[in-house]
Amino acid sequence: MKKKHFILILAGIILLMILTFTLQCLFSDQTAEFGLSCGAFFLSVFCLVCYKNALNPSESWGPINPTKQHYEKKGELPKYQNLCKILLLITTGVGALSFIGGIGEVLFHYVKALFVH
Repeated sequence: MKKKHFILILAGIILLMILTFTLQCLFSDQTAEFGLSCGAFFLSVFCLVCYKNALNPSESWGPINPTKQHYEKKGELPKYQNLCKILLLITTGVGALSFIGGIGEVLFHYVKALFVH
């Protein structure tokens, strides 16, 4: 992954995390979906960093990662990189789906309030 793409994706995920955290603080009475979305985007940051550094040897960066060490001993770091990519897509997808669900719940709450009063 190119450094420019990594920085852009990382910045986008962090912005989504900040947005969903702010929305959770604002609409905590109506829904908890934004908190779930924020947590999923938080995990996406770790998955993105692992994906970027998946092909680097274990000693060159970060804490001990037994999963990476397992794939490294077998000489299958590209498989580990694919695993990191899949986890990145899953966590980002869960974040996006819960974000959309939270927007739907907030809209439903306010539309219902319009018709009740």
